Amino acid sequence: AGGRAPAARGDSRGQVDAAALEMKQRRLEDEHEAVVHEYSLLLTGQLEVQRQHFEAQLEAATRAHAAVAAELEASVERQRAELRGRAEQVERKAHAQARRSAASDALLSSVRGDLAFNKQLNEQLVANQAEFAAQAKAAGEREAALQGQVRELEEQLRDMSIHLEAQMKMLEVQAAEGGAAAELNGAHVMPGEPPPARKGRRGRKG
Repeated sequence: AGGRAPAARGDSRGQVDAAALEMKQRRLEDEHEAVVHEYSLLLTGQLEVQRQHFEAQLEAATRAHAAVAAELEASVERQRAELRGRAEQVERKAHAQARRSAASDALLSSVRGDLAFNKQLNEQLVANQAEFAAQAKAAGEREAALQGQVRELEEQLRDMSIHLEAQMKMLEVQAAEGGAAAELNGAHVMPGEPPPARKGRRGRKG
């Protein structure tokens, strides 16, 4: 009877150590899942905010570009209509004056003034067209730059997803190695003690 008592105490102690090790392993798994879930939510939220921000900027630039293009096109069309009206008016006036007096100085002065105004309007129209082309080109470049930022953000999201997967795998390996080390240590592992940390290869930052 005296020989069986130490063996019974040893079995009981081994069962307690096994139960404590199992509880510790479960706690590590729960903490691991909670950390991964929180990190994933935070990362997803930040990337979504950035994506919405750049998409809003792209949409605003597109609307502004369309508004500027429409305004310039309307202005050019108004100037063209005004130019055609004045040209027709000049032509009618010239014919009427020519019929009354071919040598009238007043007619020549009026026609020359109208022609000068016509030339001024034509030059202004050409300048406005050049300005419209420059503004359209600048708006196109801004739109292309914003699209490039959106593509870069998508690439960052993909890189961060890969980085997150690598971190999750590393945490799983650390948790598994921590449990294995606890089993090897046997009775020396106490509840609540973290497993020995292992320096792993850091993933590429997104």
